Amino acid sequence: MSQEFYHPEVTERSWQLLQRLRGEFPFTLIGGWASWCYTQGPKSRDIDVIVDYPTLGTLRAQYGLVKNDRLRKYEVRFDGFDLDVYVEHYSTTLAVPPERLLTLTTSVQGFTVPPVEALVALKLGAWIDRRTSIHGEKDLADIRGLLPLVDRDRWGTLPQDYGLSSTQVARLRQAWTALAPLMSRRVREQVGLPDPRRSRSPGGPRF
Repeated sequence: MSQEFYHPEVTERSWQLLQRLRGEFPFTLIGGWASWCYTQGPKSRDIDVIVDYPTLGTLRAQYGLVKNDRLRKYEVRFDGFDLDVYVEHYSTTLAVPPERLLTLTTSVQGFTVPPVEALVALKLGAWIDRRTSIHGEKDLADIRGLLPLVDRDRWGTLPQDYGLSSTQVARLRQAWTALAPLMSRRVREQVGLPDPRRSRSPGGPRF
């Protein structure tokens, strides 16, 4: 049985809203619930989605979304959890451009989600910023579950496929290096994480 980070009543309310949203709006699901779709690991609390601008307008009218300029997203609080909405060309805090995540998608558990490599990149970007918090612990648990599903070649072409900036690539390199000591040797070798015992490891991200 996987570790759970949040109260079951809260995750159940979050899940019920997510199910309702799926029937009402088109979106790309990211964050903890997208990780759960792939791994059935720890359940999420907050709901994180990417939408286009017409959908954003409908969501704002129905749920009263509030704009958060600091974190470059829209949000609304429910009982114990948040709905966080990211949009193309505005939500630049994400590790992967949201406009590409709207078009390069797959379907898992009936939800539109990013390919696992892009989801790992998103999770790495979140984890490196909050790794000392419970949210960071949840990010790490999600990354542990997702990494065995990563295709090393697709990971290596992620910057080109998703149009990452040099700043985004550097941030992912930083996170990738910090992650290495926390992963098993088998996983490191599978996905190309650098060997933490060697200062100039030939492994690591191929970008």
